[in-house]
Amino acid sequence: MKIPLLALYVGILIALTAPLAAQDGGRSFTPSKEIVLAGYHTEILSKDLPAAQILFDPSGALWVAGKNCLWRWAHSEQRLHKICLPAGAPAIRQFTFHADYLYAATDHNLYRVKPTSGELLKYQFPKTTNAQAQSLALIAHSSGVWWLRQDGLLRVKADSKAKTSDFLALTLPANAKAWLDADNRLLWMIRDDMLLVRDLRLKAQKNKLVHKARHRLLAIHGAGDNVLVHTNHTTLRFDQSLKLVQAIPVEGGRKLVAVFAAKNRHAFLFDDRLLEQYDLEVETRSKTFLDIEPGKTVSGLAVHDQLVGTLANGTPRLFRLDGRLHVATKEDVSKKL
Repeated sequence: MKIPLLALYVGILIALTAPLAAQDGGRSFTPSKEIVLAGYHTEILSKDLPAAQILFDPSGALWVAGKNCLWRWAHSEQRLHKICLPAGAPAIRQFTFHADYLYAATDHNLYRVKPTSGELLKYQFPKTTNAQAQSLALIAHSSGVWWLRQDGLLRVKADSKAKTSDFLALTLPANAKAWLDADNRLLWMIRDDMLLVRDLRLKAQKNKLVHKARHRLLAIHGAGDNVLVHTNHTTLRFDQSLKLVQAIPVEGGRKLVAVFAAKNRHAFLFDDRLLEQYDLEVETRSKTFLDIEPGKTVSGLAVHDQLVGTLANGTPRLFRLDGRLHVATKEDVSKKL
C-alpha cells in the first residue's frame, strides 16, 4: 500500500553542513549534506518508531523497519510508501533483500514481502522450537535467505512458497551476536571476549575458540569472504580459514558506534560522528562528519553510493556526500583493511 504524504509536496529541504576545513594527514574531509525530508518525521511515521534497522535497496531507495511496518522513501519520487505486517505481529527485528523480495523477521515469524504489491508470505519455525527464542540475524545468500534464531537456523529458498523450509535445531544464549558463513556453513559467534565458530556440517555441535580478545567484543558483521569483529578499540578481520588477517585500531580515542559492512565497502561511524569509508573495489577512502546532534544514540548505519542513512535515537536520518573522495593507492587501502 502506498501512502503519499502531502507535506512532501512542499519539497525536500536540503540542509547544508558548514564546509569543514579540518585535515587528516593532508586529506580534506568530504563535505556532507543532510536531506531533511519534509513530513518524514510527522505523526504518521513517528507512531511506528523507534526504528529497528535501516537499509538501502539496490535502487538506492531508503527502507526503515519500524515496530510493525516497513517504510520506503525514494527521494526521486518524493513519496513515502509503507507495508505493514498483520495486526498483532511482534516487532520487526531484522530485514534484508534477496532476489525480488524483502524478508522481515520478528522473534516468532519470517515474512517474505513483495515490495511492489505488499504481498506477504509467512514462514514459521517447527512447533518444537522455543516460543520465547529471539531472532538474531537474517543473511541473504545465493542459496536463499538464512534466518538465525536462538533455537535454530531456517533456510528459505527464493522461490519457495512452503510455510517451513530446511531447519537445523540450535541452542544459543539470549542476546547472542552471531553471523553465518552460508558458503561453508560456519556459524560465527561472539561471547564476552571470545570469538567462537561452529561447523554446522558436523553432527556434534561443538564451538571452537578462534580468538580471545583483550577487550569485550561488541558486534560481528559479514563482509564478502571476511568476518569483521568489533571492540571499542579495534576491528578484527578474519578470513574463511578462521585466520586473523588484520587488526584495525581505532585512532584518537574514538568510540565505534555503528558499522556498515559489505563485500566491497566498509564504513565505520564513531561517537564524534566521524564517518570513515573504505571502498575496496575502486580503491577510495573518505572521512566525513555527519551533523548529528550530541547526545543522540546512533544504532544503525547504511551506505549506498553517496547516500548515508543512520538511526539516531531510533529516528532515520539521511545524508548525501558530495562525491569528492580521496583516491587511495592499493597500499593505502590495504593498510586499513
